[in-house]
Amino acid sequence: MVEHNILQSDNHAGLPGGSTFKSIRILDTIRTDAIIHNKPLFIYFQDISKTYDRVCLDILKSAMLRLRIFLKLVNLILSVFTDHTNAVIIEFGFSSNYNVLIGIDQSEIISPLLWTIYYDPLLTRLKRNDIGYELSVLKYTDINASAQTIKISYTISAFLDDTELYTGATNALATQLNMTISFYRFTNIKVNDDKAILLMTDKTAADSDRNITLEGKKAQLIKRLRNIVRLAVMTMNRKCITPDHVVYLFNKVLIPQMEYLIQVDVLTKGEYTSIIAPMRCILCHKANLYNTLSNWAIYLIEPYGLKNFFLHQMTVHLDWLSIHLNDKNTLGLMSKIRIMQIQKKYWISELPFDLIRRLPKLWYRNNLLKSVIHVTKHLPINICLGERKLYLIHGGIKPLVKIIPLETYIKFLSTIRKYHIIFLKQINSPTNQLLS
Repeated sequence: MVEHNILQSDNHAGLPGGSTFKSIRILDTIRTDAIIHNKPLFIYFQDISKTYDRVCLDILKSAMLRLRIFLKLVNLILSVFTDHTNAVIIEFGFSSNYNVLIGIDQSEIISPLLWTIYYDPLLTRLKRNDIGYELSVLKYTDINASAQTIKISYTISAFLDDTELYTGATNALATQLNMTISFYRFTNIKVNDDKAILLMTDKTAADSDRNITLEGKKAQLIKRLRNIVRLAVMTMNRKCITPDHVVYLFNKVLIPQMEYLIQVDVLTKGEYTSIIAPMRCILCHKANLYNTLSNWAIYLIEPYGLKNFFLHQMTVHLDWLSIHLNDKNTLGLMSKIRIMQIQKKYWISELPFDLIRRLPKLWYRNNLLKSVIHVTKHLPINICLGERKLYLIHGGIKPLVKIIPLETYIKFLSTIRKYHIIFLKQINSPTNQLLS
């Protein structure tokens, strides 16, 4: 099913390699596109109640036959959930057995896959209607020729009992909701409407607890990270523990929590230093060290080996970036469009990675791809793609960005872009004199 893309790639559970990583990255990519280009975006989150318990076996059979699964195999799988009894674990053992009339068992290892098959017709129908949010970019292959539009539309994302609907218009969202309601009624699925959340780029419409704007604030993330560290330090300060305990708790317990929170954000070194300061203090206190001790002595493998969270952040973000850029499905195409958008913004004829790393300053907000590349600019590595030719723009030999100092180029970038000038050839005569 994975190799031949039999099921919709927008359902990220039940199949090998399925995780929340892609759905989170897709959400952030769409959010970034809407904010940067000032486009309307609505994301509606739905939570399904008692997912496995409400599966109708007759409909599940039809959904499996829809995928051309052999009838004997279908009957064999369904026999596991037919004419069987369950019991509930109670205080003094098990309850009396009761007959299971509907649904599939949550404990069965095949249940996530069966739910994905059961839910796939809705994803197929919504995707076919093509009323989702559209990412697009004008792509030049030659600066002297007209550009072509590269675009992708994204409608729905699902992970087990969580579903997100994406669109750029309220009437399209209404159509999507009507379609989902019709499917839920037919398939006996119940939605927790009281848990629904609507995210939008329209700040004037976000006037309730369940209508939230998409332009997040980095200060909120930093506050949460500081609270994680502060609460841990307060607890450790009251306990009789060794420096090794402090290091273990930070490296093995706190860092995974913080790593999860920074999936779509990048911290600067200064922000990291202020967040981790209480942890360094408590380690020095437990080890009877002076607070003026150099941080690098604490980060050495011996004697303590406290992880440098700033370097750890760059490591995990580079790993995530590799997965992001090398994806072969929806996320990969969105990545290409996002890179082309950055290329168009800086008006250059090749991949923008080297230029981003040369930028003296960058605002690490609502631009994850650029932030990850920029924060690693001091590392002795090169970031490149195997598909470099896809981003090349022809029409000259010497790009202006390689001739003009970068600060000057950025200063006059709007004018250069306005007149579609990328190469020196466009402003030179055949005798190498500047055109008037």
